[in-house]
Amino acid sequence: VMTYFIYKDVLRVAYVDFKSWGNLLYNYKSNVSEYGMSFLARMGFAFTKGFAFVYLFLFMNRFSVNKKILGKEGLVKLIYLGPCIIFCVQSLMTGGRISIIMLIFAGLVYAALIKYYRTRTKWHPSIRNIFKYICFVILILLGFYYVQEMIGRMQGENSIIDYITMYLGGSIDLFSQYIRDPQGHQHYIETLAGVISNGQKYLGIFTDVAFVTGHEFRYSATGVLIGNTYTGFRSYYNDMGLFGVFLFSSILGLFFTYFYNSIMSYNILSRFKVIAIVIYASLIYCIPFHFFTDYFFTKISVGGLYDIIFIIIAVFVVYSKSN
Repeated sequence: VMTYFIYKDVLRVAYVDFKSWGNLLYNYKSNVSEYGMSFLARMGFAFTKGFAFVYLFLFMNRFSVNKKILGKEGLVKLIYLGPCIIFCVQSLMTGGRISIIMLIFAGLVYAALIKYYRTRTKWHPSIRNIFKYICFVILILLGFYYVQEMIGRMQGENSIIDYITMYLGGSIDLFSQYIRDPQGHQHYIETLAGVISNGQKYLGIFTDVAFVTGHEFRYSATGVLIGNTYTGFRSYYNDMGLFGVFLFSSILGLFFTYFYNSIMSYNILSRFKVIAIVIYASLIYCIPFHFFTDYFFTKISVGGLYDIIFIIIAVFVVYSKSN
């Protein structure tokens, strides 16, 4: 039902001005910043996300006990992946790939934590495991490339190497360009743009503060358009210089270090501890993706609060039935 409402909203936003009938997702992403998703569609996506992350935890827990996927027990475990599949479909429908990668990172965190809780031994990689993970990453990168048109990314005739390296290394070059020539948003707040935006919209505060949620596009020295992601440091540097880089990076490190140490000390998992694990797993992607852009401070908003609320609801619903 939520997927249906989201799809109808994508159609509304994509063709709201009837100016373009090209790629549906390209039109949607071009118009969404101006017209926005409806409240119902946004809540539907957050609702699905909460249940997807919780059911993925339940699946990984059951799978760690019995890895069989055949028979009645195997079918039950696969059904637990239903919300995850629906969440991925909704992500692709709204032109997003990061949400799917978030879910993959969460699954890896769940697997590592569950193994630790059962054995109290930390993961030690072997050559075989490293090779398997490299193959897994390659598959993820291939998927990242081949769904570009599906989600409305019009990148021309870039080869797979050009496309992926533009994402993996482009942000570093862009940040270097910004340091040398800081044109753009020096007079706008970037790091806590979500807080300022929500304050202006819901509370009528910060009305005199100018903010932006995106960065200007730049080109490489050879004239190739790289993009508008400048690593996680860009916003910190823009707002408070080198001190901002130190301050916000320290806050980020302290938050995840404290969170990690807390969940590693768990013995018996209560519902509230499961909530903490799921929230941690849903946010951990912010660390490996810091080379790309800041996803942590931008999520401090009403939208981020909705994500947490639906995770809490999902845990209490799911674990009232499953023990």
